Amino acid sequence: MQDIKFDFNNSIIIKDNDIIKIEDNEEIVQNIKIEMLTNEGDVFYDLEFGYSLYEFLHRELDEMLINEIKHRIITKLSRRDYVESSSIKINVVEKIDKLIFNISFYINKYFSEITLLLDRAKVEVI
Repeated sequence: MQDIKFDFNNSIIIKDNDIIKIEDNEEIVQNIKIEMLTNEGDVFYDLEFGYSLYEFLHRELDEMLINEIKHRIITKLSRRDYVESSSIKINVVEKIDKLIFNISFYINKYFSEITLLLDRAKVEVI
C-alpha cells in the first residue's frame, strides 16, 4: 500500500515536480499521526478513529491530565494489530503551559517515534 506524504501544515510534499509517496512503516506512522489530530467520530466510515486530544485543550496542566492523555495514547495505539503494545513508552516533558509527549513503540519490529505537543490552544505532532 502507498500514501501521499505530507507535512502537518496541510501541505503535500513535492520534489522534482512530483509528489512523494510513502509505504510500509512510514505510511503507518503517518496514519497514526493523522489519527492523533482527529477527533473520534469525525471519520464517518470509522467512528472510533481519532484520539480526541482537542478535548484536553484549555484544561489545567496537571498530573491527572497527563495520566489521562497517556492512557488515551496507549489505548489507541494498542488497538492497532501491528503495534507491539508492550513496547509503547511515553516520556512526558512539562514546560510552562505546554506538555511534550515523546512516544516510542515498535511496528512490526521497526522502531518508531512520535512527538506530541499539547498546549492550551493547539495539538501538534512531529
